Amino acid sequence: RQAQNLADRTQADAVAKAVYQWAAVVLDQDARQEKIPRDDLTEEWAVTLPPIPVEGGAVQGRIVDAQGRFNLNNLVRANAPSQPDIGVFRRLLQAQGLNPGLTEAVVDWIDSDSQTRPSGAEDTEYLQLESPYRAANRRLESVDELRLIRGFDAEAVQKLKPYVIALPAATAININTAPPAVLSALFANLPVSAAEQIAAGRAKAPFSSVAELSARAGGQAPVDQIDLAVKSSYFIVVAETRFGRLERRAEALIFRSADGKQAARVLWQAVVL
Repeated sequence: RQAQNLADRTQADAVAKAVYQWAAVVLDQDARQEKIPRDDLTEEWAVTLPPIPVEGGAVQGRIVDAQGRFNLNNLVRANAPSQPDIGVFRRLLQAQGLNPGLTEAVVDWIDSDSQTRPSGAEDTEYLQLESPYRAANRRLESVDELRLIRGFDAEAVQKLKPYVIALPAATAININTAPPAVLSALFANLPVSAAEQIAAGRAKAPFSSVAELSARAGGQAPVDQIDLAVKSSYFIVVAETRFGRLERRAEALIFRSADGKQAARVLWQAVVL
């Protein structure tokens, strides 16, 4: 049984890598063939692969626009807190029933100084824990890293996971792929119900420019200086495999250049479940 389990894991890893290669090809083709420079949920890359039988098992894959989510690393830009992004994250936390003050602790975790913000936490607070450690003072590597930040627990992280991401550089939010909760957080006072209507409308008529967002929001403009876009460079690829008793979900982050001149490449890959 141990030998069979090992064989199943090996096969699952190989098939997952094939899914990542498929995704890279699809994203490259999309960049080269598109007539309008945008990424939206009507395009081929956004279609989920149905379960495909493979020798000894099955595989299913899908591509998710990582830039449809709020990039936690946008909270600190050029080693300074980004107030517009802080506002977006605070509203996103509040919409999920979480304390908006948690934003301060995330900023302290990312910025390079040791000065504690109001409601934040630096080395002084973390070194007093039963199992002490220091603040990272660097970009987040993954969303799960939030579990190390004061005030966050497993439940809070699970609530946020559909709406946040940790990317290796500052990024714009793609308004064509952002879920309603993220769209709502871009505005000072836009109900999620109104954002859901915007999302339903873009399913038939995706945004061709950022300027169109205000018109569909009833004339209300997003908060000043929020970095928005209709095209993306970062994508999450999800590969779900089943071999024997083994069911596994693996993910990879793919970067594709905006102009499509450089081949899409995998930045990291990990087994999630």
